[in-house]
Amino acid sequence: MSTASKTDKHSQCDSGEGTPRAKGGKLARRARSFKEDFLDILAQMRSPAGARSGSPKPSPKHRTTSGSEPPAELERNPLRDLDLHVRQVQFALKHFRDVVSRNKLEVLPGNGTVVLETVTTIHSVLKTYVFIDQSSALVSATNQVYQSLAKLIRLCDDVLLMGDKAISKENVTEVVHLVEDAVQNLVTLASAKIMEHSSKTLNHSKPQLDRSSTYSLEFSQRSSLPDIPLTPRERQILEQTSQSVTPHHSLSSESVLHDDVPPPKPPLPNRSWGS
Repeated sequence: MSTASKTDKHSQCDSGEGTPRAKGGKLARRARSFKEDFLDILAQMRSPAGARSGSPKPSPKHRTTSGSEPPAELERNPLRDLDLHVRQVQFALKHFRDVVSRNKLEVLPGNGTVVLETVTTIHSVLKTYVFIDQSSALVSATNQVYQSLAKLIRLCDDVLLMGDKAISKENVTEVVHLVEDAVQNLVTLASAKIMEHSSKTLNHSKPQLDRSSTYSLEFSQRSSLPDIPLTPRERQILEQTSQSVTPHHSLSSESVLHDDVPPPKPPLPNRSWGS
């Protein structure tokens, strides 16, 4: 009996210790995978090629059954794409809160990776616009997004290291609201900047045509240099010159008009003088 009881005790101890080890192994694997995903995403965000590699894939909703390509307006609509990515971030953060409320902390790092990837996609879409980097307000909003994401990642790391002790519903709610507000602020500013840039481009193209037409009209009307005012002495000399030249000019014009009229005959010699 003593041998059997000892065996049962050993089996109970082994079974009792097996669950924490298995759970610890899962958390360690989750931590390693989360760290690798996080480093890969950071490398994509810092490298210039990351904007191309992290570009969003076309939604399957726009695919047609005939295999033809979707219209151009469905392919390139940054405002619609940004709104879609914001909703994805909101959905991922809602799932993040649900994971904490249900105490499913083993899937928390994976959910944090989803949030990070979605925000990275928004960053990649905005990097395609060069003028985004020239706005101080957008740069400040982007830094706020980075800071809120850093708090979210730190929260996931604390859960992996210390478990339930490192997390509370109030802390999770605060961090989630920080990320959501920062992303929403960034997308709102970027959308306004994109619309402003588009309107400026349209307005800039129209005045160019108007200026060219006005310039051609002015050039056709003005064929000589502008008149310079004359001094009284110069005006007097000009009037005297014009008075002396006018008769010659009239004679020459009459001669041109009456070209076919023969010249007058010379006078006959004086016969009385000859006789």
